[in-house]
Amino acid sequence: MTPSERLTALKELIGEHERDRNILRPMDSRLRWLGQVVPLLSFSPTLHGNAVVAADILARPGFSSNAYEQSEGRILLLVRQGITELEHGLTPPEQMDEQKNLLTDEQGLWWFFQNCTTKTRLWLVATAFTIVCGIVAVAYFAGHNQFISQVIELWKKGHNQ
Repeated sequence: MTPSERLTALKELIGEHERDRNILRPMDSRLRWLGQVVPLLSFSPTLHGNAVVAADILARPGFSSNAYEQSEGRILLLVRQGITELEHGLTPPEQMDEQKNLLTDEQGLWWFFQNCTTKTRLWLVATAFTIVCGIVAVAYFAGHNQFISQVIELWKKGHNQ
């Protein structure tokens, strides 16, 4: 789809919303409208990603009316922003977006730790702690490593003084 075709389709969909402000109220017309709008925003990964999040809320029942109104406003803002980007040619080329997703040499274990989910981060910390405690316990109880015993004796001397 060319940018001009995409621009025309987005303008038609935003015009459809402006003619009938309640188009996003019934679930069936909301899903139809979102099904047309979200794919049209795929020319910009930022717009598309934000639109997917807003559309996800709008497509699910059970949220508060405030959440629906915020998501509706967000999706309309993203469509208008997409129209502006297409009119003025502000979208970066696709090659740059593909390169942005590639890992570089600077992104290592620390980068992964900072960008992983909280659940994964907690699992990594708990696993590392368990492994370190296991190694210390094996070294202490095996008796071959006097270093741990010496550290404990020094610690006791420090607290007795």
